[in-house]
Amino acid sequence: MIAAFLTWWMSQLAELLPAGLRASSQRRADAILVRPAGGGDTGTLRFSLRRQGEERELVECRADDPALKAFPETREFGAILRLAPTEILTKELSLPLAAQADLSQVLAFEMDRETPFTAEEVYWTYHIASTDRQRGLMHVALWLVPKSHLAPLLDQLAGVGIVPRWAELEGVGANVILLPLGNERPRLGNSGRLIKPLAIACACLAFAACVTPLIKQSVQLGQVSRELETSKAAMSTAEPLRHEIDGYTRNAGAMDDMAQATARPLDVLAMLTRLLPDDTYLTDIEIRQRKVTLSGRSASAAKLIGLIAADARFRNPTFAAPVTRLAAQRVEVFTIVTELGRPPS
Repeated sequence: MIAAFLTWWMSQLAELLPAGLRASSQRRADAILVRPAGGGDTGTLRFSLRRQGEERELVECRADDPALKAFPETREFGAILRLAPTEILTKELSLPLAAQADLSQVLAFEMDRETPFTAEEVYWTYHIASTDRQRGLMHVALWLVPKSHLAPLLDQLAGVGIVPRWAELEGVGANVILLPLGNERPRLGNSGRLIKPLAIACACLAFAACVTPLIKQSVQLGQVSRELETSKAAMSTAEPLRHEIDGYTRNAGAMDDMAQATARPLDVLAMLTRLLPDDTYLTDIEIRQRKVTLSGRSASAAKLIGLIAADARFRNPTFAAPVTRLAAQRVEVFTIVTELGRPPS
């Protein structure tokens, strides 16, 4: 239980590292590396052990070789499938910068448009190669491998109890790209020597996180108490004036809130009519104060986020629900939530 928690905790910390350091830590992860021998022949496989950054060849045999079951090291380490560059499909996409918050969902939804496959038919991962904030675009590198291509090999390995959770892509740049073969997050390699120091560090951080607010609150309460004792006379004199100022402030705030909460439905509808493309129409629009919820259908719902975000009269457009495609009508059903900008003074 403790080891599983520490492994999960280390993976969460690893995701906070910069991309270069994260790739470096993944590259050093201890694992059994499996790759087809020869020209991509899945009949014969090469098994090697990577431990503490060094690789050692273990055996070259078929996946159904009985000798492989007796190999103890295949049970002690997780397995990673190593793929050659010829087995990887790559594509570079240009998407609106506003789609970055839901980039995984957008890529999964656009997969069958940009590739010959659906998201369910491939193992895939992505990386934001660059961003162009002036144009509001980002360039995304997409790597994918059809599941049907790896199915025979994965079935052979599963027959001897070896289930790779990741595929390691070689020859795609200076860093090693890890392609998920399941739903697991990247895990760091076996680091037994670090478990005890990390456990102590986690305990110290947890203790500090619990105690620090209490100490800070105690100091602040003591300071406030002393100030109240020394300024009690001045407070009694200033109390009527403070009430009068509070009254003016509340009136001004109420007027400002009323101005902020006012949004003319016809004005909003006119703005959206000029903004949205001709292949998009709304089935429902809801305005609550300055929050606008749009429901409708479009030929390309993902592009609407970028169009709305580019208009200064709207802020923070996001999908409020997953986009649904109606294949028979070739349209996408969407729900977008956005906020109206502050009205001109």
